[in-house]
Amino acid sequence: MKTIFKTLCSAVTLMAAASTAFAESYDVNSVDGKVKISISLQGGGKATIPGPGIALPPGGLVGQHLALQSDNTLVGSIYYRFNGSDLPLFNLTGAWYRPTGSKVIYFAIDGDPTKGQASDGTWGALFDPAKATLAALPDFMPILFGKKVSSIVPIYPAVKLKTGVIKLKLAGGQITGASTNMTITGRAMVSYCKMDKAADPTCSIPNGVKDGSFGFSSITKSTVTVL
Repeated sequence: MKTIFKTLCSAVTLMAAASTAFAESYDVNSVDGKVKISISLQGGGKATIPGPGIALPPGGLVGQHLALQSDNTLVGSIYYRFNGSDLPLFNLTGAWYRPTGSKVIYFAIDGDPTKGQASDGTWGALFDPAKATLAALPDFMPILFGKKVSSIVPIYPAVKLKTGVIKLKLAGGQITGASTNMTITGRAMVSYCKMDKAADPTCSIPNGVKDGSFGFSSITKSTVTVL
């Protein structure tokens, strides 16, 4: 069952399963300083948010909030908090499902990833610069990997939510904590670079377009409040 949810999980699937879910609602908030937002690209390496080249004020923290509502819909955001203000990075919408008695809450983001920038919901926000509240993945991925990569074009039918789970810590039936994991994987056509060592080490010499895999993950320790 867990493998099925990890590989095939979608908002539609979870909403169909929700007829047997708990009728509760939950407020899930990241623990300050515990969010790990990472992006990986084959041939480019790994990078984190915040990172070089992304216009974020210094000294802030990345946070994540998920509101799991009693109708099994989900709203939330990944945000950057500084000086008491929250700057959304991505807005999240979708669906969730907790099997009766389970220590795991499954969730999925909505929209159709095969449509790329034309998608609605979270998938559209992740890929369309006009919908992203800070920057869409195809825009800031070349910035994060700018010394190795000049452009990235995701192959949208190959993109999927690999993992969307909230693992609960229970004591006497009460939720005492949680860990939240959202992992997206996909493939893209990537224009890599051949470095010009005689000049500044920037991505200035194209070295052909190749297939490459990429990943986006948000992993955090969380608090969970039953509403």
